[in-house]
Amino acid sequence: MTNRIVNGASNYQKKIDGLIEKSVDLQGKPIAESLESMDRDMDLTFSEHSSYQDLQARGHAKAKLTTEEAQTIYMALGESMSSKNGGWKPHVNLPMKLIITQVMAELLNIKV
Repeated sequence: MTNRIVNGASNYQKKIDGLIEKSVDLQGKPIAESLESMDRDMDLTFSEHSSYQDLQARGHAKAKLTTEEAQTIYMALGESMSSKNGGWKPHVNLPMKLIITQVMAELLNIKV
């Protein structure tokens, strides 16, 4: 079975790579500044971290996420909030943060 989280992060990475090749974002600004800003925007508060973990668990329990997808999210967030990388585990990159944040919004909209 395909992991939509991993695939989504890969798709975001391809889009980012395309912008990096052009050196500018969609508004024509330097891409490095935009990526840094976007990464900071993905920082989580303690409450958000806790909510994300709760949403991924409920999403899995309601069969909205596969076990592999729920585990991918869990591993990106970590059992407890990290003081590094904006509350995410240190290895988590921007594309993964983007797709997980998108999935959280979708799970909220379907009221898992």
